[in-house]
Amino acid sequence: MELQNEYLIIIDKKTSSPFYSLCNSIKRFNEYVEKTTKLKIKDKKLTMGEYSYCYNVKQGKVKGKEQIFFYITLKFNENEEHLDKYKNLLRTVKNSFHANDIIIETLRDDLSFYYSKLSYSLIHNVENLMRKFITYFMITNVGKNWVNESSPVQIQEALDKSKRKQYIDVLQQLDFIHLGDFLFKAYHEEDISDLFMKIQTLENDISISELQNYLPKSNWDKYFKKIVDCDDIYLKKRWEQLYDLRNKIAHTSHFTLGDYEDIKNLVGEIKEKLEKAFSNIDTIELLDEDKEQLSENIAINVNESVGNFLQAWNKLEKQLYKIAKNNGIDMKSNFLYLLKNLENKNYFDISFIERIRNIRIIRNNIVHGLDTIEIDKIQKYNLEIEKINNIILTSWKKEILDALYSLNKEATLEQIYVFIEENTDRELTSSWKSSIRKTIYNYSSDVDLYLGKEDLFIHTGKGKWKLRN
Repeated sequence: MELQNEYLIIIDKKTSSPFYSLCNSIKRFNEYVEKTTKLKIKDKKLTMGEYSYCYNVKQGKVKGKEQIFFYITLKFNENEEHLDKYKNLLRTVKNSFHANDIIIETLRDDLSFYYSKLSYSLIHNVENLMRKFITYFMITNVGKNWVNESSPVQIQEALDKSKRKQYIDVLQQLDFIHLGDFLFKAYHEEDISDLFMKIQTLENDISISELQNYLPKSNWDKYFKKIVDCDDIYLKKRWEQLYDLRNKIAHTSHFTLGDYEDIKNLVGEIKEKLEKAFSNIDTIELLDEDKEQLSENIAINVNESVGNFLQAWNKLEKQLYKIAKNNGIDMKSNFLYLLKNLENKNYFDISFIERIRNIRIIRNNIVHGLDTIEIDKIQKYNLEIEKINNIILTSWKKEILDALYSLNKEATLEQIYVFIEENTDRELTSSWKSSIRKTIYNYSSDVDLYLGKEDLFIHTGKGKWKLRN
């Protein structure tokens, strides 16, 4: 095998005056190397013990400065088992100059490149194993129709014809670190804010099993920990260490035998666990809600905008289920049934319900068919779902409370209508006044439509309302 290393040694008269005078020629430079390293230089050969290496040195001056430089080239042309000798030679040569505070710039380091190539082949192997593992798990359990572009020709044709470049063969788009996130990154299945709400209201005792639902869990701990007897922290730590070393290769940093050995050990430990999990992967059975969560988890990791959209969707969904609960709607019903009930109860007008239905279609296309979504439209969808969430979060109840506080805590319906019309961010429809009246009735024990929870409004006369506190 052939390797070549090149170094530029710069000697500054101001900082190394004696050395600058001593090494004023190639001959004197070589004499210094021989004396300080006990190496032999003869006929463009540098000899260390019984081994000799091709050696060449050029001398020059740095323009406009009192600095001279020596450009050294060393070549290795032996069998791989002699690499340690070559490595010792390079270390010996460099150390002889470090002792005199001389600047040494590495121009070429084939030894580092050699270990980088060995290391990257190991990393590439375990990265492909991870992609295979996730792909198989997702397809066999969830049936992802967007992980079906396996041919490089197909991918190229699709990329040439479509703007959806980031969504073709989705797993191939995931960065090395995000592949690890899919398995090892813990996430909350339940909104932690709901737990705080439960604690604040203290309506019921909270069981240990309920509390456990709020603990963050990774996909690895949920599905694979039992069949491999290994937790996510063990693998996450090793995957992140491997990622750092991978970056060291990618950024052409100095790479050593020690780095290669570290990578070999890390890859070995990760592969052992992944292969054991893969061999038992068909024993895992998922519930439908688990499949949905997995689909979202992959989509979130593909693209930041997609992740923002799905987080906003989850916020919207939780908000609507809270509203449904407060309105006595069956919480076990599916989402479309929930929307239909909210529409029937006139909680939202028909046009707003339709906006939610449309954004739900977008959500399903993202989660179950990423290759049908155009990347340049994701931001548009994010803006739409943000508007929907703002409208829901700014509930009619809050709008009425704001109006009454501004109107000295007592006002007629007409005064409330005028205030809301002048201050709301909503797109008001023909039925919005009906929604105002219904909300007041839902939160007043003075009328039959009272929901039985917050008692906020007092009926003080015909079409006239007052804050209870």
